[in-house]
Amino acid sequence: MEKIFFVENTIGSAWFRILNLIVETGNDFYDEGRPLRELNGIKLTIRRPDHKDGFIWSVGNKKVIELFRKSFLGSEKWLEDVDIVQNFGKNDAISYSVRLFDYEGFDQVENIIERLVKIPESKRCMIITPLPHRDWKLDYLPCIDTIHFLTREDKINTYIHCRGLDFAQKAYANFICLAELQSYVLNEIIKRGGSKKYRLGTMDIMIDSAHIYSDTLPIAKKLIEKGRKYNEKSGA
Repeated sequence: MEKIFFVENTIGSAWFRILNLIVETGNDFYDEGRPLRELNGIKLTIRRPDHKDGFIWSVGNKKVIELFRKSFLGSEKWLEDVDIVQNFGKNDAISYSVRLFDYEGFDQVENIIERLVKIPESKRCMIITPLPHRDWKLDYLPCIDTIHFLTREDKINTYIHCRGLDFAQKAYANFICLAELQSYVLNEIIKRGGSKKYRLGTMDIMIDSAHIYSDTLPIAKKLIEKGRKYNEKSGA
């Protein structure tokens, strides 16, 4: 199977391009009995990730975005299932905020910020999200598995691995949260004595399964229609 690699300027254009690609050329398969359409092994570079991306905030579901932000950079302890087919119940999926800021008592984000202030060239600044001994018992695994921060040429870059992203219901919110985390780390490093020359770098994402579920195809098509109207109006 041919791998897909491309470069986009924004998280909005990246999400929309992949969504269209899945609908038009994705392979029909299934996930534990549930039909889906997917593309495998997508490698994506986003030149200018911005969590205030106007396209996503206008086209995507704002309620979903805000729910994800609370469970990513907020204080929510549990994820809320936004899928039209419920995958997990209340208190069945540990939030990203716990995984990032309180990984069994360890603040991974704080550790990365402090290390990059002291050792800017470090290549050990990786966040891991799975808690296998807990996740498997809850029958849930996070979609975003690792987030690696690298400071190169005065830029804070991120390299992210995702086992799978649902591009009709969630991926745009994931992209917002990842971009916001990257911006937060950059600003904290500068505040704490890092080089004022530091800038926001690129975001590189590897997605094993970029998909939409067959029963969410109407949602995907509505998003595509809304996105095209937005682009026509803005002249994009």
